[in-house]
Amino acid sequence: MRRWHSILKTFLCTLLVIPLLVVSGCALDPSPTTLDGVREETLAEMGLIEEIIPADAILGQDSIEDKNPCVVGGTEIVIAHTFSVSPEFDRLAWLHQMETHFKELGWDVRVSTLTSSSHVQASLVSRKLLYYFVILTDGDETSTPPAITIRSTSRCTTSDAN
Repeated sequence: MRRWHSILKTFLCTLLVIPLLVVSGCALDPSPTTLDGVREETLAEMGLIEEIIPADAILGQDSIEDKNPCVVGGTEIVIAHTFSVSPEFDRLAWLHQMETHFKELGWDVRVSTLTSSSHVQASLVSRKLLYYFVILTDGDETSTPPAITIRSTSRCTTSDAN
């Protein structure tokens, strides 16, 4: 008789545990699906990079946003923020501090030199798997100051409704 109780308990526990495992494995993806949602998600993480640029180094800012169709359907948003910075601001030292900071947060960060040895780029992948590029460019001696450009492309929407 005891043997049957033990078998029955095991069977009932299995009936309770399996649905819990199935439901927990099918949790909804919290990623945004609308244009406004993917834009806000991208801007929120972009803001984490922007907030570590010292305010006293910034001379001006320019922003560009563009919508593109995704290959798999939906729409993505390309966002670029360019900060003109003081020529005295040590952008390379800042870039290395940024690299260390985001690696400590668990982001993947890679720094590389672009075609011009004075142009440096950092590629960042956040923990949400969003890609960001931070590009340092030199200005000229007459009218264009050095700049830091932060660029990203949002994930694709699943609907074009806002």
